[in-house]
Amino acid sequence: MPRKTTKSPRAEASVKMLVRILDLGSRGRFPVVQLTGEGGWGSQRTIERLLDNLNEQWELLRHRRLFNFVDESGIPVNPYAKKPKYIQLNDVDLDREEAKRLTKRIVDMVAFFNFSKPANDSLKEEFDEIKGKLLSRLTHSDKALIDRASRKFSTKIKGAKQYVDDDGPVDALLEVYRAIVDECPLEYTRPGDLTSAEQKRVVVHPLNLTLFNGGLYMLAIFPGDPSPGHPKVYRFRVETIIDPKCLRREKFTYPSWFDPEKELARDFGMTLGRQPQQVVKLRFAADRNLHEYLMARRYTPDQNFFKMPDGTLEMTFKAMDMTEVRSFVLGFGSSVEVLAPQDLRDKISAEVHRLHEAYTPLKKAG
Repeated sequence: MPRKTTKSPRAEASVKMLVRILDLGSRGRFPVVQLTGEGGWGSQRTIERLLDNLNEQWELLRHRRLFNFVDESGIPVNPYAKKPKYIQLNDVDLDREEAKRLTKRIVDMVAFFNFSKPANDSLKEEFDEIKGKLLSRLTHSDKALIDRASRKFSTKIKGAKQYVDDDGPVDALLEVYRAIVDECPLEYTRPGDLTSAEQKRVVVHPLNLTLFNGGLYMLAIFPGDPSPGHPKVYRFRVETIIDPKCLRREKFTYPSWFDPEKELARDFGMTLGRQPQQVVKLRFAADRNLHEYLMARRYTPDQNFFKMPDGTLEMTFKAMDMTEVRSFVLGFGSSVEVLAPQDLRDKISAEVHRLHEAYTPLKKAG
């Protein structure tokens, strides 16, 4: 049976924030979310401070009242008249500058929450409550602008994995997180050993968590690895780490040589290659929109683009494993040709031939 862990509220909050931070970063959301944090980029503390500020504004507005004297019908009368009169309290409207500042603040907050779904449900509920109160003091045009804001900012997550359930972060992620932060060894069951009579437990030294294409990966080394130079860094999908246990009574020395950026730059994706790096050379069709799409993205740190005289675009980079490179190339269909390495070109050619064989009967039947 899976081991039940005691969940620390602080650790849960840290992991939730970790998942959201990495998710926003992986989709390039930092520049936009930075607008909502007024100098920060939207940490939980920043958002809580902004919510406190909105609550304070509401309290000030709620007590900003104007009274005048009216008759029984509610019509204003001279306060010095001798006939019966009553005091009527009225809300004071915001001046235009106040309304503009408040509207901008609310729109910024709407943008933040739309970009950080679904990591801030409790804060979102608090924001919706105070937003409803403040809307009562804004003009129709300001309300309409805020209403439209929810349709101006959105997030599309492709294939993202779920690491936080209704009860909080899943146990595996909590244990991995604690082991990395506290620099403790992590013990877990190998996925391939589940069918064995005796499940084999292994111990690793976890060094890093990386979010890639909606999935979290743990970078770790095996203690006592005899590899020359320094131990080999392995990559593990968090969802495949079964029944992990952070060995809190033990510590390991975090290696000074470990650099996650350099480590991850060795390959095109997260599949760790076993061969030396090879230069990949691709030629993309003469399509301006396609060229703009490609050149606006960072696939590898060493990528280079060259515009050719015939209007095509050549892209070069280095990679060890070609599995994810092959998927990348196939995603562009006939708009790309592999120039090097020859082995990758042959595999793409074979895949295209298999696709042709698979779809030719459909074509004849049509």
